[in-house]
Amino acid sequence: MPRPLPGGRLPACSELGRYGAPVPLAAGDYTAQLSGLDGSTGVGLAELYDADTGTPTAQLINISARASVGTGGNILIAGFVISGNTPMTVLIRGAGPSLAQFGISAPLANPQLALYDSGNNVIETNTGWAGSTALASVFAQVGAFNFVAGSADAAMVVTLPPGRTLRN
Repeated sequence: MPRPLPGGRLPACSELGRYGAPVPLAAGDYTAQLSGLDGSTGVGLAELYDADTGTPTAQLINISARASVGTGGNILIAGFVISGNTPMTVLIRGAGPSLAQFGISAPLANPQLALYDSGNNVIETNTGWAGSTALASVFAQVGAFNFVAGSADAAMVVTLPPGRTLRN
């Protein structure tokens, strides 16, 4: 937790960095990596929040996580919240086979993507994008990498109301 500034307010995101110093970054692609110190292992959670509370001139476009996906408690879970008072249309993807084009040697062969609401109810699923031209158009619109034509990668475009959407 950052130390309060004079007057008691907490520093804004632009005032913080690794040790409380500002870290100005140019527009571009970045990667945050979470690992266990000294080789330790266990369940971890990497998070990214858009903390620009002023009138932003930049916008957070994408958050992604790569992990070894298993079964039961070893699945990849990404929770998110839509703020405001209007619905938002989002692209959600589960890449597997198309990761091979980036040198991933053991990609998930058959991704299964499921979207849950905050009550843990399934509201949408996808087990293969099937080379949909409509989805490919959305990929291009938002700047997402292309899936290999006919691959078993999963994707969905959904319009969701404000609030929490996650998988417990």
